[in-house]
Parts: sequence; C-alpha cells; structure tokens
Amino acid sequence: MSTTPTLEPVNAPAAPQRQGVLYFQAEQMLLDVFGVRFAFWLPGDGWQLTPSYLPVTGDVGARDVDPQACRRLCNAVRASLRPSFLELDVNTHLLGVPFIEYGRVNRVAVGLFDTNSPGLLLQLAHAFQQRWDEREERRRLQDENQGLSEQVSQDFEELMFLRHIAGELGDADLDGGLQAIAEQMLGLLNESIRAATLVFIEAAE
Repeated sequence: MSTTPTLEPVNAPAAPQRQGVLYFQAEQMLLDVFGVRFAFWLPGDGWQLTPSYLPVTGDVGARDVDPQACRRLCNAVRASLRPSFLELDVNTHLLGVPFIEYGRVNRVAVGLFDTNSPGLLLQLAHAFQQRWDEREERRRLQDENQGLSEQVSQDFEELMFLRHIAGELGDADLDGGLQAIAEQMLGLLNESIRAATLVFIEAAE
C-alpha cells in the first residue's frame, strides 16, 4: 500500500484554528482524490515537516524515505509553483503539490506513490491544484464581500446619525451661541450612545 513520509501527529493541535482547519481540509481532500496520505512541508530553515491533522491510523508513513529527497522536491515545487514528482526508483515516486498564498508557496504536500505512470499522476495533481486555487479564490472573495458589506452598513448608520444630528440642530434654538450648540449636541449624543457622563470642553482663546 502506498504511504507518505512520516505522518505522526506530534504536537498536533487538538482544536486547530482557521489555518489549521484550512490544511485539515486540504489533507482530507488529497486523501480523497489520490487515495494516499500526504505530509505537509513548511518552507523555512531547510523545509520542516508539519504535524498531520488527520486521525492516527495504522499507516503512519514510510519511515525510510530520505527527508533530503522530500526537501529537494519541495525546492523544485517552490521554484515552479506547480506540482512536480521525484523518482526514487523505477516504480516509486514522490509527488509534491504546492499550496500558494499571495504568489508564494505556503506549504508543499508530499505523497509517496508506487506507480510506473508518474505523468498521469502529475496531470491529476495539476487538476487538484487548479480546483483548490479556485476554491480559495471564492473564499477570499466571500471574505472581501462580507467586509465590504459590513463597512457599507457602518457608513450608512453613521450617515443617518449625522443626518439626525443636523436635523435636530436645524430645529434647535441656537441664539445662545456655541454653548447652546454644545448642550444640544451633548443631549443628542447621549440619546444615541447612552454614556454615563458627557463633558463639553471649550478651548481657551
């Protein structure tokens, strides 16, 4: 059975946050598509193997895979921003799939395959990467749209508040000058924000 280079969940977070959830989903999708478990390598000081978020099974990975071979593959993937494979022997290949954020490789998923048709495997990896990138683009646009919607709502509320203030001041008796305006404004603000104390400070001339 095909395996991957070490998948022991050492120090894996019990409740991963958003980044962890994202790569848990990626790891699960890779397993569903390719039928083998992938290991994620994080760029940094010579590429570091990250913990797995998937449950521990009897298949903990091929312990005899040379980590340096995985790092060479990760370097090739990072340089091309595309999936790539590395031949270990005639029928054994490592497949690397990049996960890209803001034009840079954030992580590389590495899987170990027993196959004499790495070209077909590479085509499937390209299709997977395209599907993942499209999925992440939709998620990014949804986040941006949500942020824009919240900003528009906030701006509208502020506009309506200012309109209300302007209307109230327009109807107020402002013969008392600046003091009267300040008192009127404090009263209107208190109606909106329900502050315990509001103080008007007049600048000295």
